[in-house]
Formats: sequence, C-alpha cells, structure tokens
Amino acid sequence: MYESRKKRRERLWTIAKGTAEHPLCNLCHLPIFTTDRWDESHFPVPKSFGGKATGIAHTLCNRRHGQQVVWPLLAKADRIRARHIGADGPGMGPRAMACGRRSRLRKTIAGRIVERLTLQQKLLSAGVIDPAAIAAAMKPEIED
Repeated sequence: MYESRKKRRERLWTIAKGTAEHPLCNLCHLPIFTTDRWDESHFPVPKSFGGKATGIAHTLCNRRHGQQVVWPLLAKADRIRARHIGADGPGMGPRAMACGRRSRLRKTIAGRIVERLTLQQKLLSAGVIDPAAIAAAMKPEIED
C-alpha cells in the first residue's frame, strides 16, 4: 500500500510523540518542537545494515550521525567484504603489476623473467616427490 510522504511523516510524529507533549530525538534525546526540522532516523541499526526500526531525529543530529558513524562503518564493511570475497587485495588493482604475486611470470634476482612454478612443479624438480607416486595418486582405483 502506498503511503504519501506527508502521511508517513505524520504517522512517525504521532508514534514518536506517544503521550508526551513533544517527541524526543532518538539520537540526542532532546525534545523536537513543531518548529524544528526533523528527519526519519534508523537507529540503533542503520537502514544500510538492514535496520527496520525508525524514529525521528533532528535533521542536524541525523546528518551528523550519518557522517560520523554510519558512512565510515558502511565503507569499512564494504572494504572487508571485498577482501573476503577476493575482489580486492594485493595485485587486484586496475593494472596488475608485471611479475607481481598474481602474475604467471616472476623476476629472478639476476633480472631475468621466468615462468612461475607451482608448488608441485618445485617439489618435482627438487626430487622431493616421486613422479610415479603422483601418477598413482591421480589414477582412479578400480574395484573388482
């Protein structure tokens, strides 16, 4: 059901006012007079984090809370999520560094560029792993 902005603000004012003479700002807990500017406020859980509870707050209190608390918290959550899913991190910039850690090439101390080896390739070349053991491990077992 559609609710106009005016009706929604009237409903919020009535709910926040309750039986008191004036509703209280849910951020600074001072009264909001009819001549004061006020906004709908999502406190204690911001709307960007799924908060459903609403109240009213002075416009300045709500804006200050958004700038000092909500936006920095949202930016940090976005950074953490990006690193968690692998969308951000070392070597994931717009231009990957040549021979960087996510490159298939690497630079030797002498300055030559060579192909980066996998751990298995390194262990095989060092003689730590037996190639026959790897082939046996990769072959599926057939039961009679």
